[in-house]
Amino acid sequence: MNENIVVVGGGPVGAFSSYFLRKSGNSVKWISGKKITNSAAWSSAGLVGPGLSFPLPDYEGLKGNMKWLFRRDSPVRLGMGFMLSNLSWFSAYSRSRHKILSESGKKSQYMLTTGSMKILDEFVENYSMGIDIVHTGLLQTFKTQEEMTKISEELRKDGTVKFEVLLPEQCLEREPALGTKKLSGIYYPEESSLNPRKLLSEMRRINRESGIEVIENDIESVKMNGSSVKHVVSGGDAIKGDEFLISSGMGSTVIASMFGLKLPLAPGWGHSITYDDVKERPHMPVEFSEDGVYAIPMGNSLKATSFFEFRGQSFKPPAERFEYLKRVMSDKFKFLDGIEPASKSSGMRPCTPDSLAILGKSSKFTNLFWATGNCRQGVMHSGEMGRLASILIDGGKIPEEFDLFSPSRFSV
Repeated sequence: MNENIVVVGGGPVGAFSSYFLRKSGNSVKWISGKKITNSAAWSSAGLVGPGLSFPLPDYEGLKGNMKWLFRRDSPVRLGMGFMLSNLSWFSAYSRSRHKILSESGKKSQYMLTTGSMKILDEFVENYSMGIDIVHTGLLQTFKTQEEMTKISEELRKDGTVKFEVLLPEQCLEREPALGTKKLSGIYYPEESSLNPRKLLSEMRRINRESGIEVIENDIESVKMNGSSVKHVVSGGDAIKGDEFLISSGMGSTVIASMFGLKLPLAPGWGHSITYDDVKERPHMPVEFSEDGVYAIPMGNSLKATSFFEFRGQSFKPPAERFEYLKRVMSDKFKFLDGIEPASKSSGMRPCTPDSLAILGKSSKFTNLFWATGNCRQGVMHSGEMGRLASILIDGGKIPEEFDLFSPSRFSV
């Protein structure tokens, strides 16, 4: 192909989409936004693996935990204000959580994850990407044997993910940084992790070296000509293109409104703290199940992430969210006692009502494409999402398993 493509969105999906479009011979302008820190990936755990690739919980599971979800200290919290103002989103969510869609969604999400893992490894090898990627697996810990047994039985029944059940002494042997904590565990050998902040920075470098024009401004307006997009305005300049791809996470809702469209994305807030230059740290990512906290080693740093709060886009995370993370980390890792996190951040994960991404050609405009709505799996799915988006824009076909992601289901 040899077209002028405009990609809007500074996160990993936009970055990989731009790369693959350029690789196939297109001229690419990548509007990445003013701040790299605005991407939800900036605050993410950077976990990549089959065991983490499934959609949001089914409706019955979510409904059964509703009381817990409204607790102020809950790691996965729903805001009453959000629910009242987004009844249509939750109504659509409840209707979508049926078995057929759930099973089909698992398969397509699994394909995105495994495809992205392969792409990430290729990039690390071919471009010497310093993103602290490690393939040590993931250790999920439990305070009670009963809860671990319940999860392991569900995993055996599903049969998709490789895992190993560990007794407390085996758990400690696998991860000595846990100290004297008596925790049972499940070890997932296929899981990997990376530093999402370094991924964003490295993709900017690679894309520039590939001849992509990186425009570090936001979208201010759009111009249509009937059923086609004429140009977008960024930094006061009209950016013209033959095709346009929107991959701006929660920012996609604002851009959609410029086209007169309503994109049904709800912001699932996540928070993180990072300890820099810590002398001790776990050698693999650890999930503390009952606390809802992930601890992820990233080079010389240690990052903790938690929470999944359905809040409005204007939500300002209170200090107690970060204090909770700090308290859990100090309790689990005694070597962190008295150490303050070097940084803290929050990000909005773009969640669709059916928990599946939006990928494909617009049902309203002839030269507009979408690649957004990855919710918790933006980093995890970014490589394959970008590759698939480039194939569609170049006029190719992608596996039918991804038909579930069509924008037409939301009339956008």
